[in-house]
Amino acid sequence: MRWSVLVTLLTCCLVAAGCTTTINGSAVAAGAPSCVGGTVVQPKGAPYCYLLPAGFVDVTDHVTLQYRSANPGRYITSVEVAQLDVITVSDYPLRTDSDSVSMSSLTNQIVAALPDPAAGGLTPGQPTTTTLDGARTVELTFDQTGEYSSVLYFAFRGYDEIEVDCQWAADKAEIDRGCASVRDTIRF
Repeated sequence: MRWSVLVTLLTCCLVAAGCTTTINGSAVAAGAPSCVGGTVVQPKGAPYCYLLPAGFVDVTDHVTLQYRSANPGRYITSVEVAQLDVITVSDYPLRTDSDSVSMSSLTNQIVAALPDPAAGGLTPGQPTTTTLDGARTVELTFDQTGEYSSVLYFAFRGYDEIEVDCQWAADKAEIDRGCASVRDTIRF
């Protein structure tokens, strides 16, 4: 199935995000982000937008998530250059204001929520910190030996966690380029 690897990785990320993202009620975006200068990728009502990287195709309408979660991502977008060479972006509403939580605590919660690598065959790398659109971000790599690799960015601002998943099976250079474009142009 075309999206089975993507779904596996997204499920892993939902588990990682689930530790801090269960809410009652709904979060309200502070204001609509603005992206200009190219083809804008932004689901209606989403608290984020970014520019479509050159050479990528927006395949958001063709992505079907095949899992159930108590706290699924919202506003999921997906762009690709080839099957399994894909970048997905989604929003996870948080129950508390992440601005009041230390970066080390956010990192520890993500790491603690990761599945056992032996159980799923996913091997996580060591987390590092960076920023996306000025927001505190945890960067984490995953490797599914012989199938695909991925770099995930968990960006925290207020009551939102924006997750960017840059996954490749065959064309790492194109995903690296496209991922850099999404990271540079994302606004939330």
